[in-house]
Formats: sequence, C-alpha cells, structure tokens
Amino acid sequence: MITQITLGGYALTTNQVFLNAIRNGSFPATVYTKSKRGGYQGSKLVTPTFASYSLVMEFTIVGQSFSDLTTQRFNFFEILGLIHSVGSETLIITRSNGVGVQTDIKAVSVTGDLTKDDGLSCNVQVTLETEYPFLVGTSAYSDQVLINNGGGFAIPFAIPFAMNVNQSQAVTVTNLGNYSAFPIFTFTGPLTNPSIGNNTTGKTLSVAYTLTDLSKTLTVDCYNRTAVFQDGNNARQYVSGDFWTIPFGTSTVTLGNSNGTDSGNCTVVYRDTFLNI
Repeated sequence: MITQITLGGYALTTNQVFLNAIRNGSFPATVYTKSKRGGYQGSKLVTPTFASYSLVMEFTIVGQSFSDLTTQRFNFFEILGLIHSVGSETLIITRSNGVGVQTDIKAVSVTGDLTKDDGLSCNVQVTLETEYPFLVGTSAYSDQVLINNGGGFAIPFAIPFAMNVNQSQAVTVTNLGNYSAFPIFTFTGPLTNPSIGNNTTGKTLSVAYTLTDLSKTLTVDCYNRTAVFQDGNNARQYVSGDFWTIPFGTSTVTLGNSNGTDSGNCTVVYRDTFLNI
C-alpha cells in the first residue's frame, strides 16, 4: 500500500530501511469544545473539531554488518533530527496507486534500542506530530476566476431585463480527496468590493475594499482565517461572510464585483484533502 516515505526530501524508506506499519493513520485527533446554549438551564452544546495528526510508524533497519547497522541508524535519525533543527519538514507518503499525500511535521520522537543481540537488524518506532489536521495532495491546484466585462445585450431581450454589473465567468474546481479543502484566495486589482462564491455550497466571502490596480492584492487564507495586503498589512477588518471550503467532488466558483469597469481577478489555490492515508 505504501511505496515510499520521504521527510524534507530525504528518503526514510530505502533498500535497508523498511516500513512495517503506520499506526493512527486513519483520522486526526478530535477536540470537543463546549458552549452554553441559552434558554435551557445552561446546558452544553458540544461541537467537535479536528485538531492535529499523530502518525506512529514502525521501521526495520537492516545492516550488512553490525557496524553498518549502526551507520544506517545514525543516518536515519539524522533525517528525523532535521525537524527540530529546522522547525518543520514536509512528510510525503506515496501510495501504491501512485497518489502521494503530505503534511508538515512539527515534532518527532523515536523509541528503539540497539543491542548486541540485534544482529544485523533492529526495529524503530517513530512518532510524528503535525499541527495541520489533514493530509493534502502533493500538488496544489491554482484556478483564476475572471469577470466578464463585455457590454451590450441581444435584441430582442427578455423581460425583466437583468442589469447586473460585471457577470463572472464560472470556474469549476475539483477536490479529489475525501474531505473539504481549505482554499487560499488572492484578489488582484482593479476590483471594487469583490466577493468570491461557491455556487455549489451557496457560501460567499466578501471584501469591502477597493483594490485600485493590478499591483494591489489581498490574500485570504480560509483555514487560518487571515487576510493580508500585498505589503503584509492586516486586512481582516474588510473581510466578511464565509471562509468557505471546497467539498470533495466538483464545485463552481464565481467572482462578484461592484464596478463595471474593473478587470481584476481572484486566484483560488487549494489541494486535495484527506482524512486518512
């Protein structure tokens, strides 16, 4: 099922390091937050959310000699140690169907002793901790949503006649995972009070701000719920509505705008999102 595992670009599985099992690889940790529900004697309403991933991997390290076994262990631990020296490394798990999933590892712990009775092999258990609660595809999708600026209308025309400003070009986005993906939106001017909507789910995120030209951008991260301008300044106060997600399957996305002369766009970046390996 698993053909290769890399961490920070270095292979953890080689012709001398073999994966035996992955534990806790099904679902991320779940946190239950409680809030009072008014009008019913202060009872609690429980809302579960995903918190983080914890993957436990069991490896067998094989050496051509006892000295080589020691060297192979040293090299293996050196790769794992990069997490603490760098702060974060990307773990990529490639499945037998060729599909790879990844997540950023924040911490690692290792158990497994090396004794003279081990001979030419030993077992090592590695616990990898993540902050992001999902596994995502190794390739990011980037779709640009445009606004139609064409003028005029056909004669004869239907009544009532729609006088919408700047009709959007619908873009189809596809999440091939098994959980909703959290997109990142980058609005590029000129745009006036733009909004980005998922027609499939009915959710819309709106920005009450004017981006005067193409050098002005505003980036919204739907997972972290942040919004920043191109210069790094906070723009969260201008954002309202839904920090919506892309459900698995296909969705259509459109860009709204309140000025008929604007020609900006919104780039939607996302990855296939998975709850398990």
